[in-house]
Amino acid sequence: MGLDNKDLSQYLYDVDQVGVITADVEASQANMKKIFGWDPDKEYQKPFTMKYRGEDVVAEARFVVYCKHKVEIEFIEPIGEGKSAWHDFLKMGKSGIHHIRYNVPDFAATRQAFLDAGVDIWIEGKATGPEGLRFAYFDTLDELGYVIEVINWHEVEDK
Repeated sequence: MGLDNKDLSQYLYDVDQVGVITADVEASQANMKKIFGWDPDKEYQKPFTMKYRGEDVVAEARFVVYCKHKVEIEFIEPIGEGKSAWHDFLKMGKSGIHHIRYNVPDFAATRQAFLDAGVDIWIEGKATGPEGLRFAYFDTLDELGYVIEVINWHEVEDK
């Protein structure tokens, strides 16, 4: 990846989500109930049209989301054989914490700063939520052990 030493932290504001990749979202949901007594706040399955390493793809996943605190916990189970950061993680033989999502005030500036620093985009597209909500996953898995996701809640809320 050849990362440049740049202060990318100036672009990262509030952590608002921890994403967990699982091969069995129902088992993860049962374990959250067993350990914490929590039922999910959101459950859905949907295909996402996104860019995967620059290529237009459709990837489907099941999502179970817990919004009990300031930072939501999102379990993602990739469906089928699609191309996505979620599918790749399981194909690597991994499961567990996959990404930390940051709410950024300027999506375009943050996206460009990461690219300028040599951090590749793994996937990006329109997020579930209001019109204009975008996301990008930056491939920091080798360097940090997790992926950095950014989203633009500030821009959407300001409209």
